[in-house]
Amino acid sequence: MPPASYVAMPVLALSVAMGCVYSWMDTQRGYLQLASREINQKEFNFTYWSNMSFCFSLSLIPLIMVMTPQANAWGHLLLFIQHIVIKTMIVSANFYEAWDQVSPKSKKWFWGCWTVSTVYPALLIINFAYASHQIRKAGIEENELAGLEGFEPLIPWWITMFFDLSWFAFLATTSRFLPPAPHIKVKYSLVTDGELAALHEKSTKTWKKARLVGQIARQRGDTFEKLKAAQARKEGEGDGTDLLADSQTVASNKMMELVAQAGNKL
Repeated sequence: MPPASYVAMPVLALSVAMGCVYSWMDTQRGYLQLASREINQKEFNFTYWSNMSFCFSLSLIPLIMVMTPQANAWGHLLLFIQHIVIKTMIVSANFYEAWDQVSPKSKKWFWGCWTVSTVYPALLIINFAYASHQIRKAGIEENELAGLEGFEPLIPWWITMFFDLSWFAFLATTSRFLPPAPHIKVKYSLVTDGELAALHEKSTKTWKKARLVGQIARQRGDTFEKLKAAQARKEGEGDGTDLLADSQTVASNKMMELVAQAGNKL
Protein backbone atom coordinates (compact mmCIF):
# COMPACT_ATOMS: atom_id res chain seq x y z
CA MET A 1 0.00 0.00 0.00
CA PRO A 2 1.27 3.54 -0.76
CA PRO A 3 3.45 5.19 0.33
CA ALA A 4 5.33 2.07 1.56
CA SER A 5 5.12 0.44 -1.90
CA TYR A 6 6.90 3.45 -3.43
CA VAL A 7 9.96 2.58 -1.35
CA ALA A 8 9.56 -1.20 -1.48
CA MET A 9 9.44 -1.50 -5.27
CA PRO A 10 12.92 -0.03 -5.99
CA VAL A 11 14.36 -2.13 -3.15
CA LEU A 12 12.76 -5.26 -4.60
CA ALA A 13 14.13 -4.46 -8.05
CA LEU A 14 17.63 -4.07 -6.60
CA SER A 15 17.37 -7.37 -4.69
CA VAL A 16 16.26 -9.15 -7.88
CA ALA A 17 19.27 -7.80 -9.78
CA MET A 18 21.73 -8.74 -7.02
CA GLY A 19 20.18 -12.20 -6.63
CA CYS A 20 20.49 -12.92 -10.36
CA VAL A 21 24.15 -11.85 -10.31
CA TYR A 22 24.74 -14.23 -7.40
CA SER A 23 23.08 -17.09 -9.31
CA TRP A 24 25.18 -16.42 -12.40
CA MET A 25 28.45 -16.31 -10.44
CA ASP A 26 27.58 -19.39 -8.37
CA THR A 27 26.81 -21.29 -11.58
CA GLN A 28 30.18 -20.25 -13.04
CA ARG A 29 31.86 -21.44 -9.86
CA GLY A 30 30.05 -24.75 -10.25
CA TYR A 31 31.23 -25.13 -13.85
CA LEU A 32 34.84 -24.52 -12.81
CA GLN A 33 34.68 -26.95 -9.90
CA LEU A 34 33.04 -29.61 -12.08
CA ALA A 35 35.78 -29.20 -14.69
CA SER A 36 38.45 -29.61 -12.00
CA ARG A 37 36.50 -32.58 -10.54
CA GLU A 38 36.07 -30.92 -7.14
CA ILE A 39 32.33 -31.66 -7.41
CA ASN A 40 30.50 -34.37 -9.32
CA GLN A 41 27.78 -34.11 -11.96
CA LYS A 42 24.91 -34.65 -9.51
CA GLU A 43 26.16 -31.89 -7.23
CA PHE A 44 26.58 -29.54 -10.18
CA ASN A 45 23.11 -30.33 -11.53
CA PHE A 46 21.53 -29.53 -8.16
CA THR A 47 23.44 -26.23 -7.98
CA TYR A 48 22.62 -25.31 -11.59
CA TRP A 49 18.87 -25.89 -11.36
CA SER A 50 18.69 -24.28 -7.92
CA ASN A 51 20.32 -21.15 -9.32
CA MET A 52 18.04 -21.08 -12.35
CA SER A 53 15.00 -21.56 -10.10
CA PHE A 54 16.24 -18.76 -7.84
CA CYS A 55 16.35 -16.32 -10.77
CA PHE A 56 12.80 -17.28 -11.75
CA SER A 57 11.64 -17.00 -8.13
CA LEU A 58 13.16 -13.53 -7.81
CA SER A 59 11.42 -12.39 -11.00
CA LEU A 60 8.07 -13.16 -9.35
CA ILE A 61 8.76 -11.20 -6.16
CA PRO A 62 7.74 -7.75 -7.55
CA LEU A 63 4.27 -9.19 -8.18
CA ILE A 64 3.75 -8.88 -4.43
CA MET A 65 3.17 -5.17 -5.04
CA VAL A 66 0.54 -5.99 -7.70
CA MET A 67 -1.15 -9.08 -6.26
CA THR A 68 -2.12 -7.56 -2.92
CA PRO A 69 -3.97 -9.46 -0.16
CA GLN A 70 -7.10 -7.50 -1.02
CA ALA A 71 -6.91 -8.55 -4.67
CA ASN A 72 -5.84 -12.18 -4.19
CA ALA A 73 -4.91 -13.38 -0.72
CA TRP A 74 -3.83 -16.87 -1.84
CA GLY A 75 -1.73 -15.50 -4.71
CA HIS A 76 -0.03 -13.04 -2.37
CA LEU A 77 0.78 -15.85 0.07
CA LEU A 78 2.08 -18.26 -2.57
CA LEU A 79 4.47 -15.62 -3.92
CA PHE A 80 6.16 -15.57 -0.52
CA ILE A 81 6.07 -19.34 -0.09
CA GLN A 82 7.67 -20.12 -3.45
CA HIS A 83 10.56 -17.80 -2.55
CA ILE A 84 11.04 -19.51 0.82
CA VAL A 85 11.16 -22.93 -0.86
CA ILE A 86 13.58 -21.88 -3.63
CA LYS A 87 15.80 -20.03 -1.15
CA THR A 88 16.05 -23.25 0.84
CA MET A 89 17.05 -25.08 -2.36
CA ILE A 90 19.91 -22.63 -2.90
CA VAL A 91 21.20 -23.15 0.64
CA SER A 92 20.79 -26.94 0.37
CA ALA A 93 22.76 -27.04 -2.90
CA ASN A 94 25.71 -25.27 -1.26
CA PHE A 95 25.71 -27.69 1.67
CA TYR A 96 25.23 -30.72 -0.61
CA GLU A 97 28.40 -29.87 -2.54
CA ALA A 98 30.62 -29.67 0.54
CA TRP A 99 28.83 -31.67 3.25
CA ASP A 100 32.03 -33.46 4.37
CA GLN A 101 33.73 -30.10 4.92
CA VAL A 102 30.87 -28.50 6.86
CA SER A 103 31.48 -27.82 10.55
CA PRO A 104 29.12 -29.36 13.16
CA LYS A 105 27.90 -25.85 14.02
CA SER A 106 26.98 -25.12 10.40
CA LYS A 107 25.23 -28.47 10.09
CA LYS A 108 23.06 -27.62 13.10
CA TRP A 109 22.28 -24.24 11.51
CA PHE A 110 21.37 -25.95 8.21
CA TRP A 111 18.94 -28.39 9.79
CA GLY A 112 17.38 -25.57 11.79
CA CYS A 113 16.98 -23.47 8.64
CA TRP A 114 15.57 -26.44 6.71
CA THR A 115 13.07 -27.21 9.48
CA VAL A 116 11.82 -23.62 9.78
CA SER A 117 11.64 -23.21 5.98
CA THR A 118 9.53 -26.38 5.75
CA VAL A 119 7.23 -25.97 8.74
CA TYR A 120 6.54 -22.24 8.30
CA PRO A 121 4.95 -22.48 4.81
CA ALA A 122 2.93 -25.51 5.95
CA LEU A 123 1.50 -23.56 8.89
CA LEU A 124 0.58 -20.64 6.67
CA ILE A 125 -1.18 -22.86 4.15
CA ILE A 126 -3.12 -24.59 6.95
CA ASN A 127 -4.27 -21.26 8.39
CA PHE A 128 -5.23 -19.86 4.99
CA ALA A 129 -7.14 -23.03 4.07
CA TYR A 130 -8.97 -22.89 7.40
CA ALA A 131 -9.76 -19.19 6.92
CA SER A 132 -11.03 -19.80 3.37
CA HIS A 133 -13.31 -22.54 4.65
CA GLN A 134 -14.71 -20.33 7.40
CA ILE A 135 -15.23 -17.44 4.99
CA ARG A 136 -17.12 -19.60 2.50
CA LYS A 137 -19.14 -21.06 5.36
CA ALA A 138 -20.13 -17.54 6.47
CA GLY A 139 -20.94 -16.48 2.88
CA ILE A 140 -18.36 -13.69 2.85
CA GLU A 141 -16.24 -12.75 -0.18
CA GLU A 142 -12.57 -13.58 0.40
CA ASN A 143 -11.47 -10.09 -0.57
CA GLU A 144 -13.73 -8.53 2.06
CA LEU A 145 -11.25 -8.29 4.93
CA ALA A 146 -13.88 -6.66 7.14
CA GLY A 147 -15.57 -10.04 7.31
CA LEU A 148 -12.56 -11.42 9.18
CA GLU A 149 -13.09 -9.28 12.25
CA GLY A 150 -13.08 -11.46 15.35
CA PHE A 151 -11.82 -14.45 13.34
CA GLU A 152 -9.42 -16.78 15.22
CA PRO A 153 -6.89 -18.74 13.10
CA LEU A 154 -6.58 -22.49 13.55
CA ILE A 155 -2.92 -22.14 14.50
CA PRO A 156 -2.36 -19.33 17.05
CA TRP A 157 -0.79 -16.17 15.66
CA TRP A 158 2.16 -16.29 18.05
CA ILE A 159 3.28 -19.65 16.65
CA THR A 160 3.34 -18.42 13.04
CA MET A 161 4.99 -15.19 14.21
CA PHE A 162 7.72 -17.23 15.91
CA PHE A 163 8.45 -19.11 12.67
CA ASP A 164 8.27 -15.88 10.67
CA LEU A 165 10.90 -14.16 12.82
CA SER A 166 12.99 -17.36 12.90
CA TRP A 167 13.04 -17.52 9.10
CA PHE A 168 14.28 -13.94 8.88
CA ALA A 169 16.93 -14.73 11.53
CA PHE A 170 18.19 -17.65 9.44
CA LEU A 171 18.07 -15.45 6.33
CA ALA A 172 20.25 -12.82 8.02
CA THR A 173 22.85 -15.39 9.13
CA THR A 174 23.03 -17.42 5.90
CA SER A 175 26.37 -16.07 4.66
CA ARG A 176 27.98 -16.75 8.03
CA PHE A 177 27.16 -20.46 8.05
CA LEU A 178 27.43 -21.38 4.36
CA PRO A 179 30.23 -23.87 3.58
CA PRO A 180 33.51 -22.38 2.31
CA ALA A 181 33.72 -22.11 -1.46
CA PRO A 182 36.58 -21.01 -3.76
CA HIS A 183 36.57 -17.50 -5.16
CA ILE A 184 36.46 -16.70 -8.87
CA LYS A 185 39.32 -14.74 -10.38
CA VAL A 186 38.36 -12.87 -13.54
CA LYS A 187 40.64 -10.95 -15.90
CA TYR A 188 39.02 -8.56 -18.38
CA SER A 189 40.53 -7.57 -21.74
CA LEU A 190 39.30 -6.16 -25.04
CA VAL A 191 39.07 -8.60 -27.99
CA THR A 192 37.80 -8.48 -31.54
CA ASP A 193 34.81 -10.47 -32.78
CA GLY A 194 37.14 -13.02 -34.41
CA GLU A 195 39.18 -13.48 -31.22
CA LEU A 196 35.98 -13.86 -29.19
CA ALA A 197 34.72 -16.60 -31.53
CA ALA A 198 38.05 -18.44 -31.24
CA LEU A 199 37.97 -18.22 -27.44
CA HIS A 200 34.39 -19.49 -27.39
CA GLU A 201 35.30 -22.47 -29.58
CA LYS A 202 38.32 -23.29 -27.40
CA SER A 203 36.34 -23.07 -24.16
CA THR A 204 33.59 -25.27 -25.62
CA LYS A 205 36.12 -27.97 -26.52
CA THR A 206 37.72 -27.76 -23.08
CA TRP A 207 34.34 -28.05 -21.39
CA LYS A 208 33.29 -31.06 -23.50
CA LYS A 209 36.59 -32.80 -22.78
CA ALA A 210 36.26 -32.11 -19.04
CA ARG A 211 32.76 -33.60 -19.02
CA LEU A 212 33.99 -36.67 -20.89
CA VAL A 213 36.81 -37.18 -18.40
CA GLY A 214 34.30 -37.00 -15.56
CA GLN A 215 31.97 -39.52 -17.24
CA ILE A 216 34.78 -42.00 -17.87
CA ALA A 217 36.05 -41.56 -14.30
CA ARG A 218 32.59 -42.36 -12.94
CA GLN A 219 32.31 -45.43 -15.19
CA ARG A 220 35.70 -46.61 -14.00
CA GLY A 221 34.68 -46.12 -10.38
CA ASP A 222 31.43 -48.05 -10.86
CA THR A 223 33.28 -50.94 -12.54
CA PHE A 224 35.87 -51.11 -9.75
CA GLU A 225 33.15 -51.15 -7.07
CA LYS A 226 31.44 -54.07 -8.85
CA LEU A 227 34.75 -55.94 -8.98
CA LYS A 228 35.27 -55.34 -5.25
CA ALA A 229 31.83 -56.75 -4.48
CA ALA A 230 32.46 -59.82 -6.68
CA GLN A 231 35.86 -60.33 -5.04
CA ALA A 232 34.28 -60.23 -1.58
CA ARG A 233 31.71 -62.85 -2.63
CA LYS A 234 34.42 -65.17 -3.98
CA GLU A 235 36.50 -64.82 -0.84
CA GLY A 236 33.40 -65.70 1.19
CA GLU A 237 33.00 -68.85 -0.92
CA GLY A 238 36.66 -69.78 -0.34
CA ASP A 239 37.72 -69.00 -3.93
CA GLY A 240 41.21 -67.49 -4.02
CA THR A 241 40.88 -65.95 -7.50
CA ASP A 242 42.10 -62.30 -7.49
CA LEU A 243 39.59 -60.37 -9.60
CA LEU A 244 41.18 -57.04 -8.69
CA ALA A 245 44.63 -57.89 -10.00
CA ASP A 246 45.81 -55.14 -12.32
CA SER A 247 42.20 -53.94 -12.75
CA GLN A 248 43.06 -50.37 -11.75
CA THR A 249 46.02 -50.22 -14.11
CA VAL A 250 43.98 -51.60 -16.99
CA ALA A 251 41.16 -49.15 -16.25
CA SER A 252 43.56 -46.21 -16.05
CA ASN A 253 45.16 -47.07 -19.37
CA LYS A 254 41.76 -47.51 -20.99
CA MET A 255 40.58 -44.20 -19.57
CA MET A 256 43.58 -42.30 -20.93
CA GLU A 257 43.16 -43.99 -24.31
CA LEU A 258 39.50 -42.96 -24.53
CA VAL A 259 40.26 -39.39 -23.44
CA ALA A 260 43.00 -39.10 -26.09
CA GLN A 261 40.61 -40.37 -28.76
CA ALA A 262 37.93 -37.91 -27.63
CA GLY A 263 40.44 -35.07 -27.60
CA ASN A 264 41.35 -35.82 -31.23
CA LYS A 265 37.68 -35.77 -32.20
CA LEU A 266 37.13 -32.41 -30.45
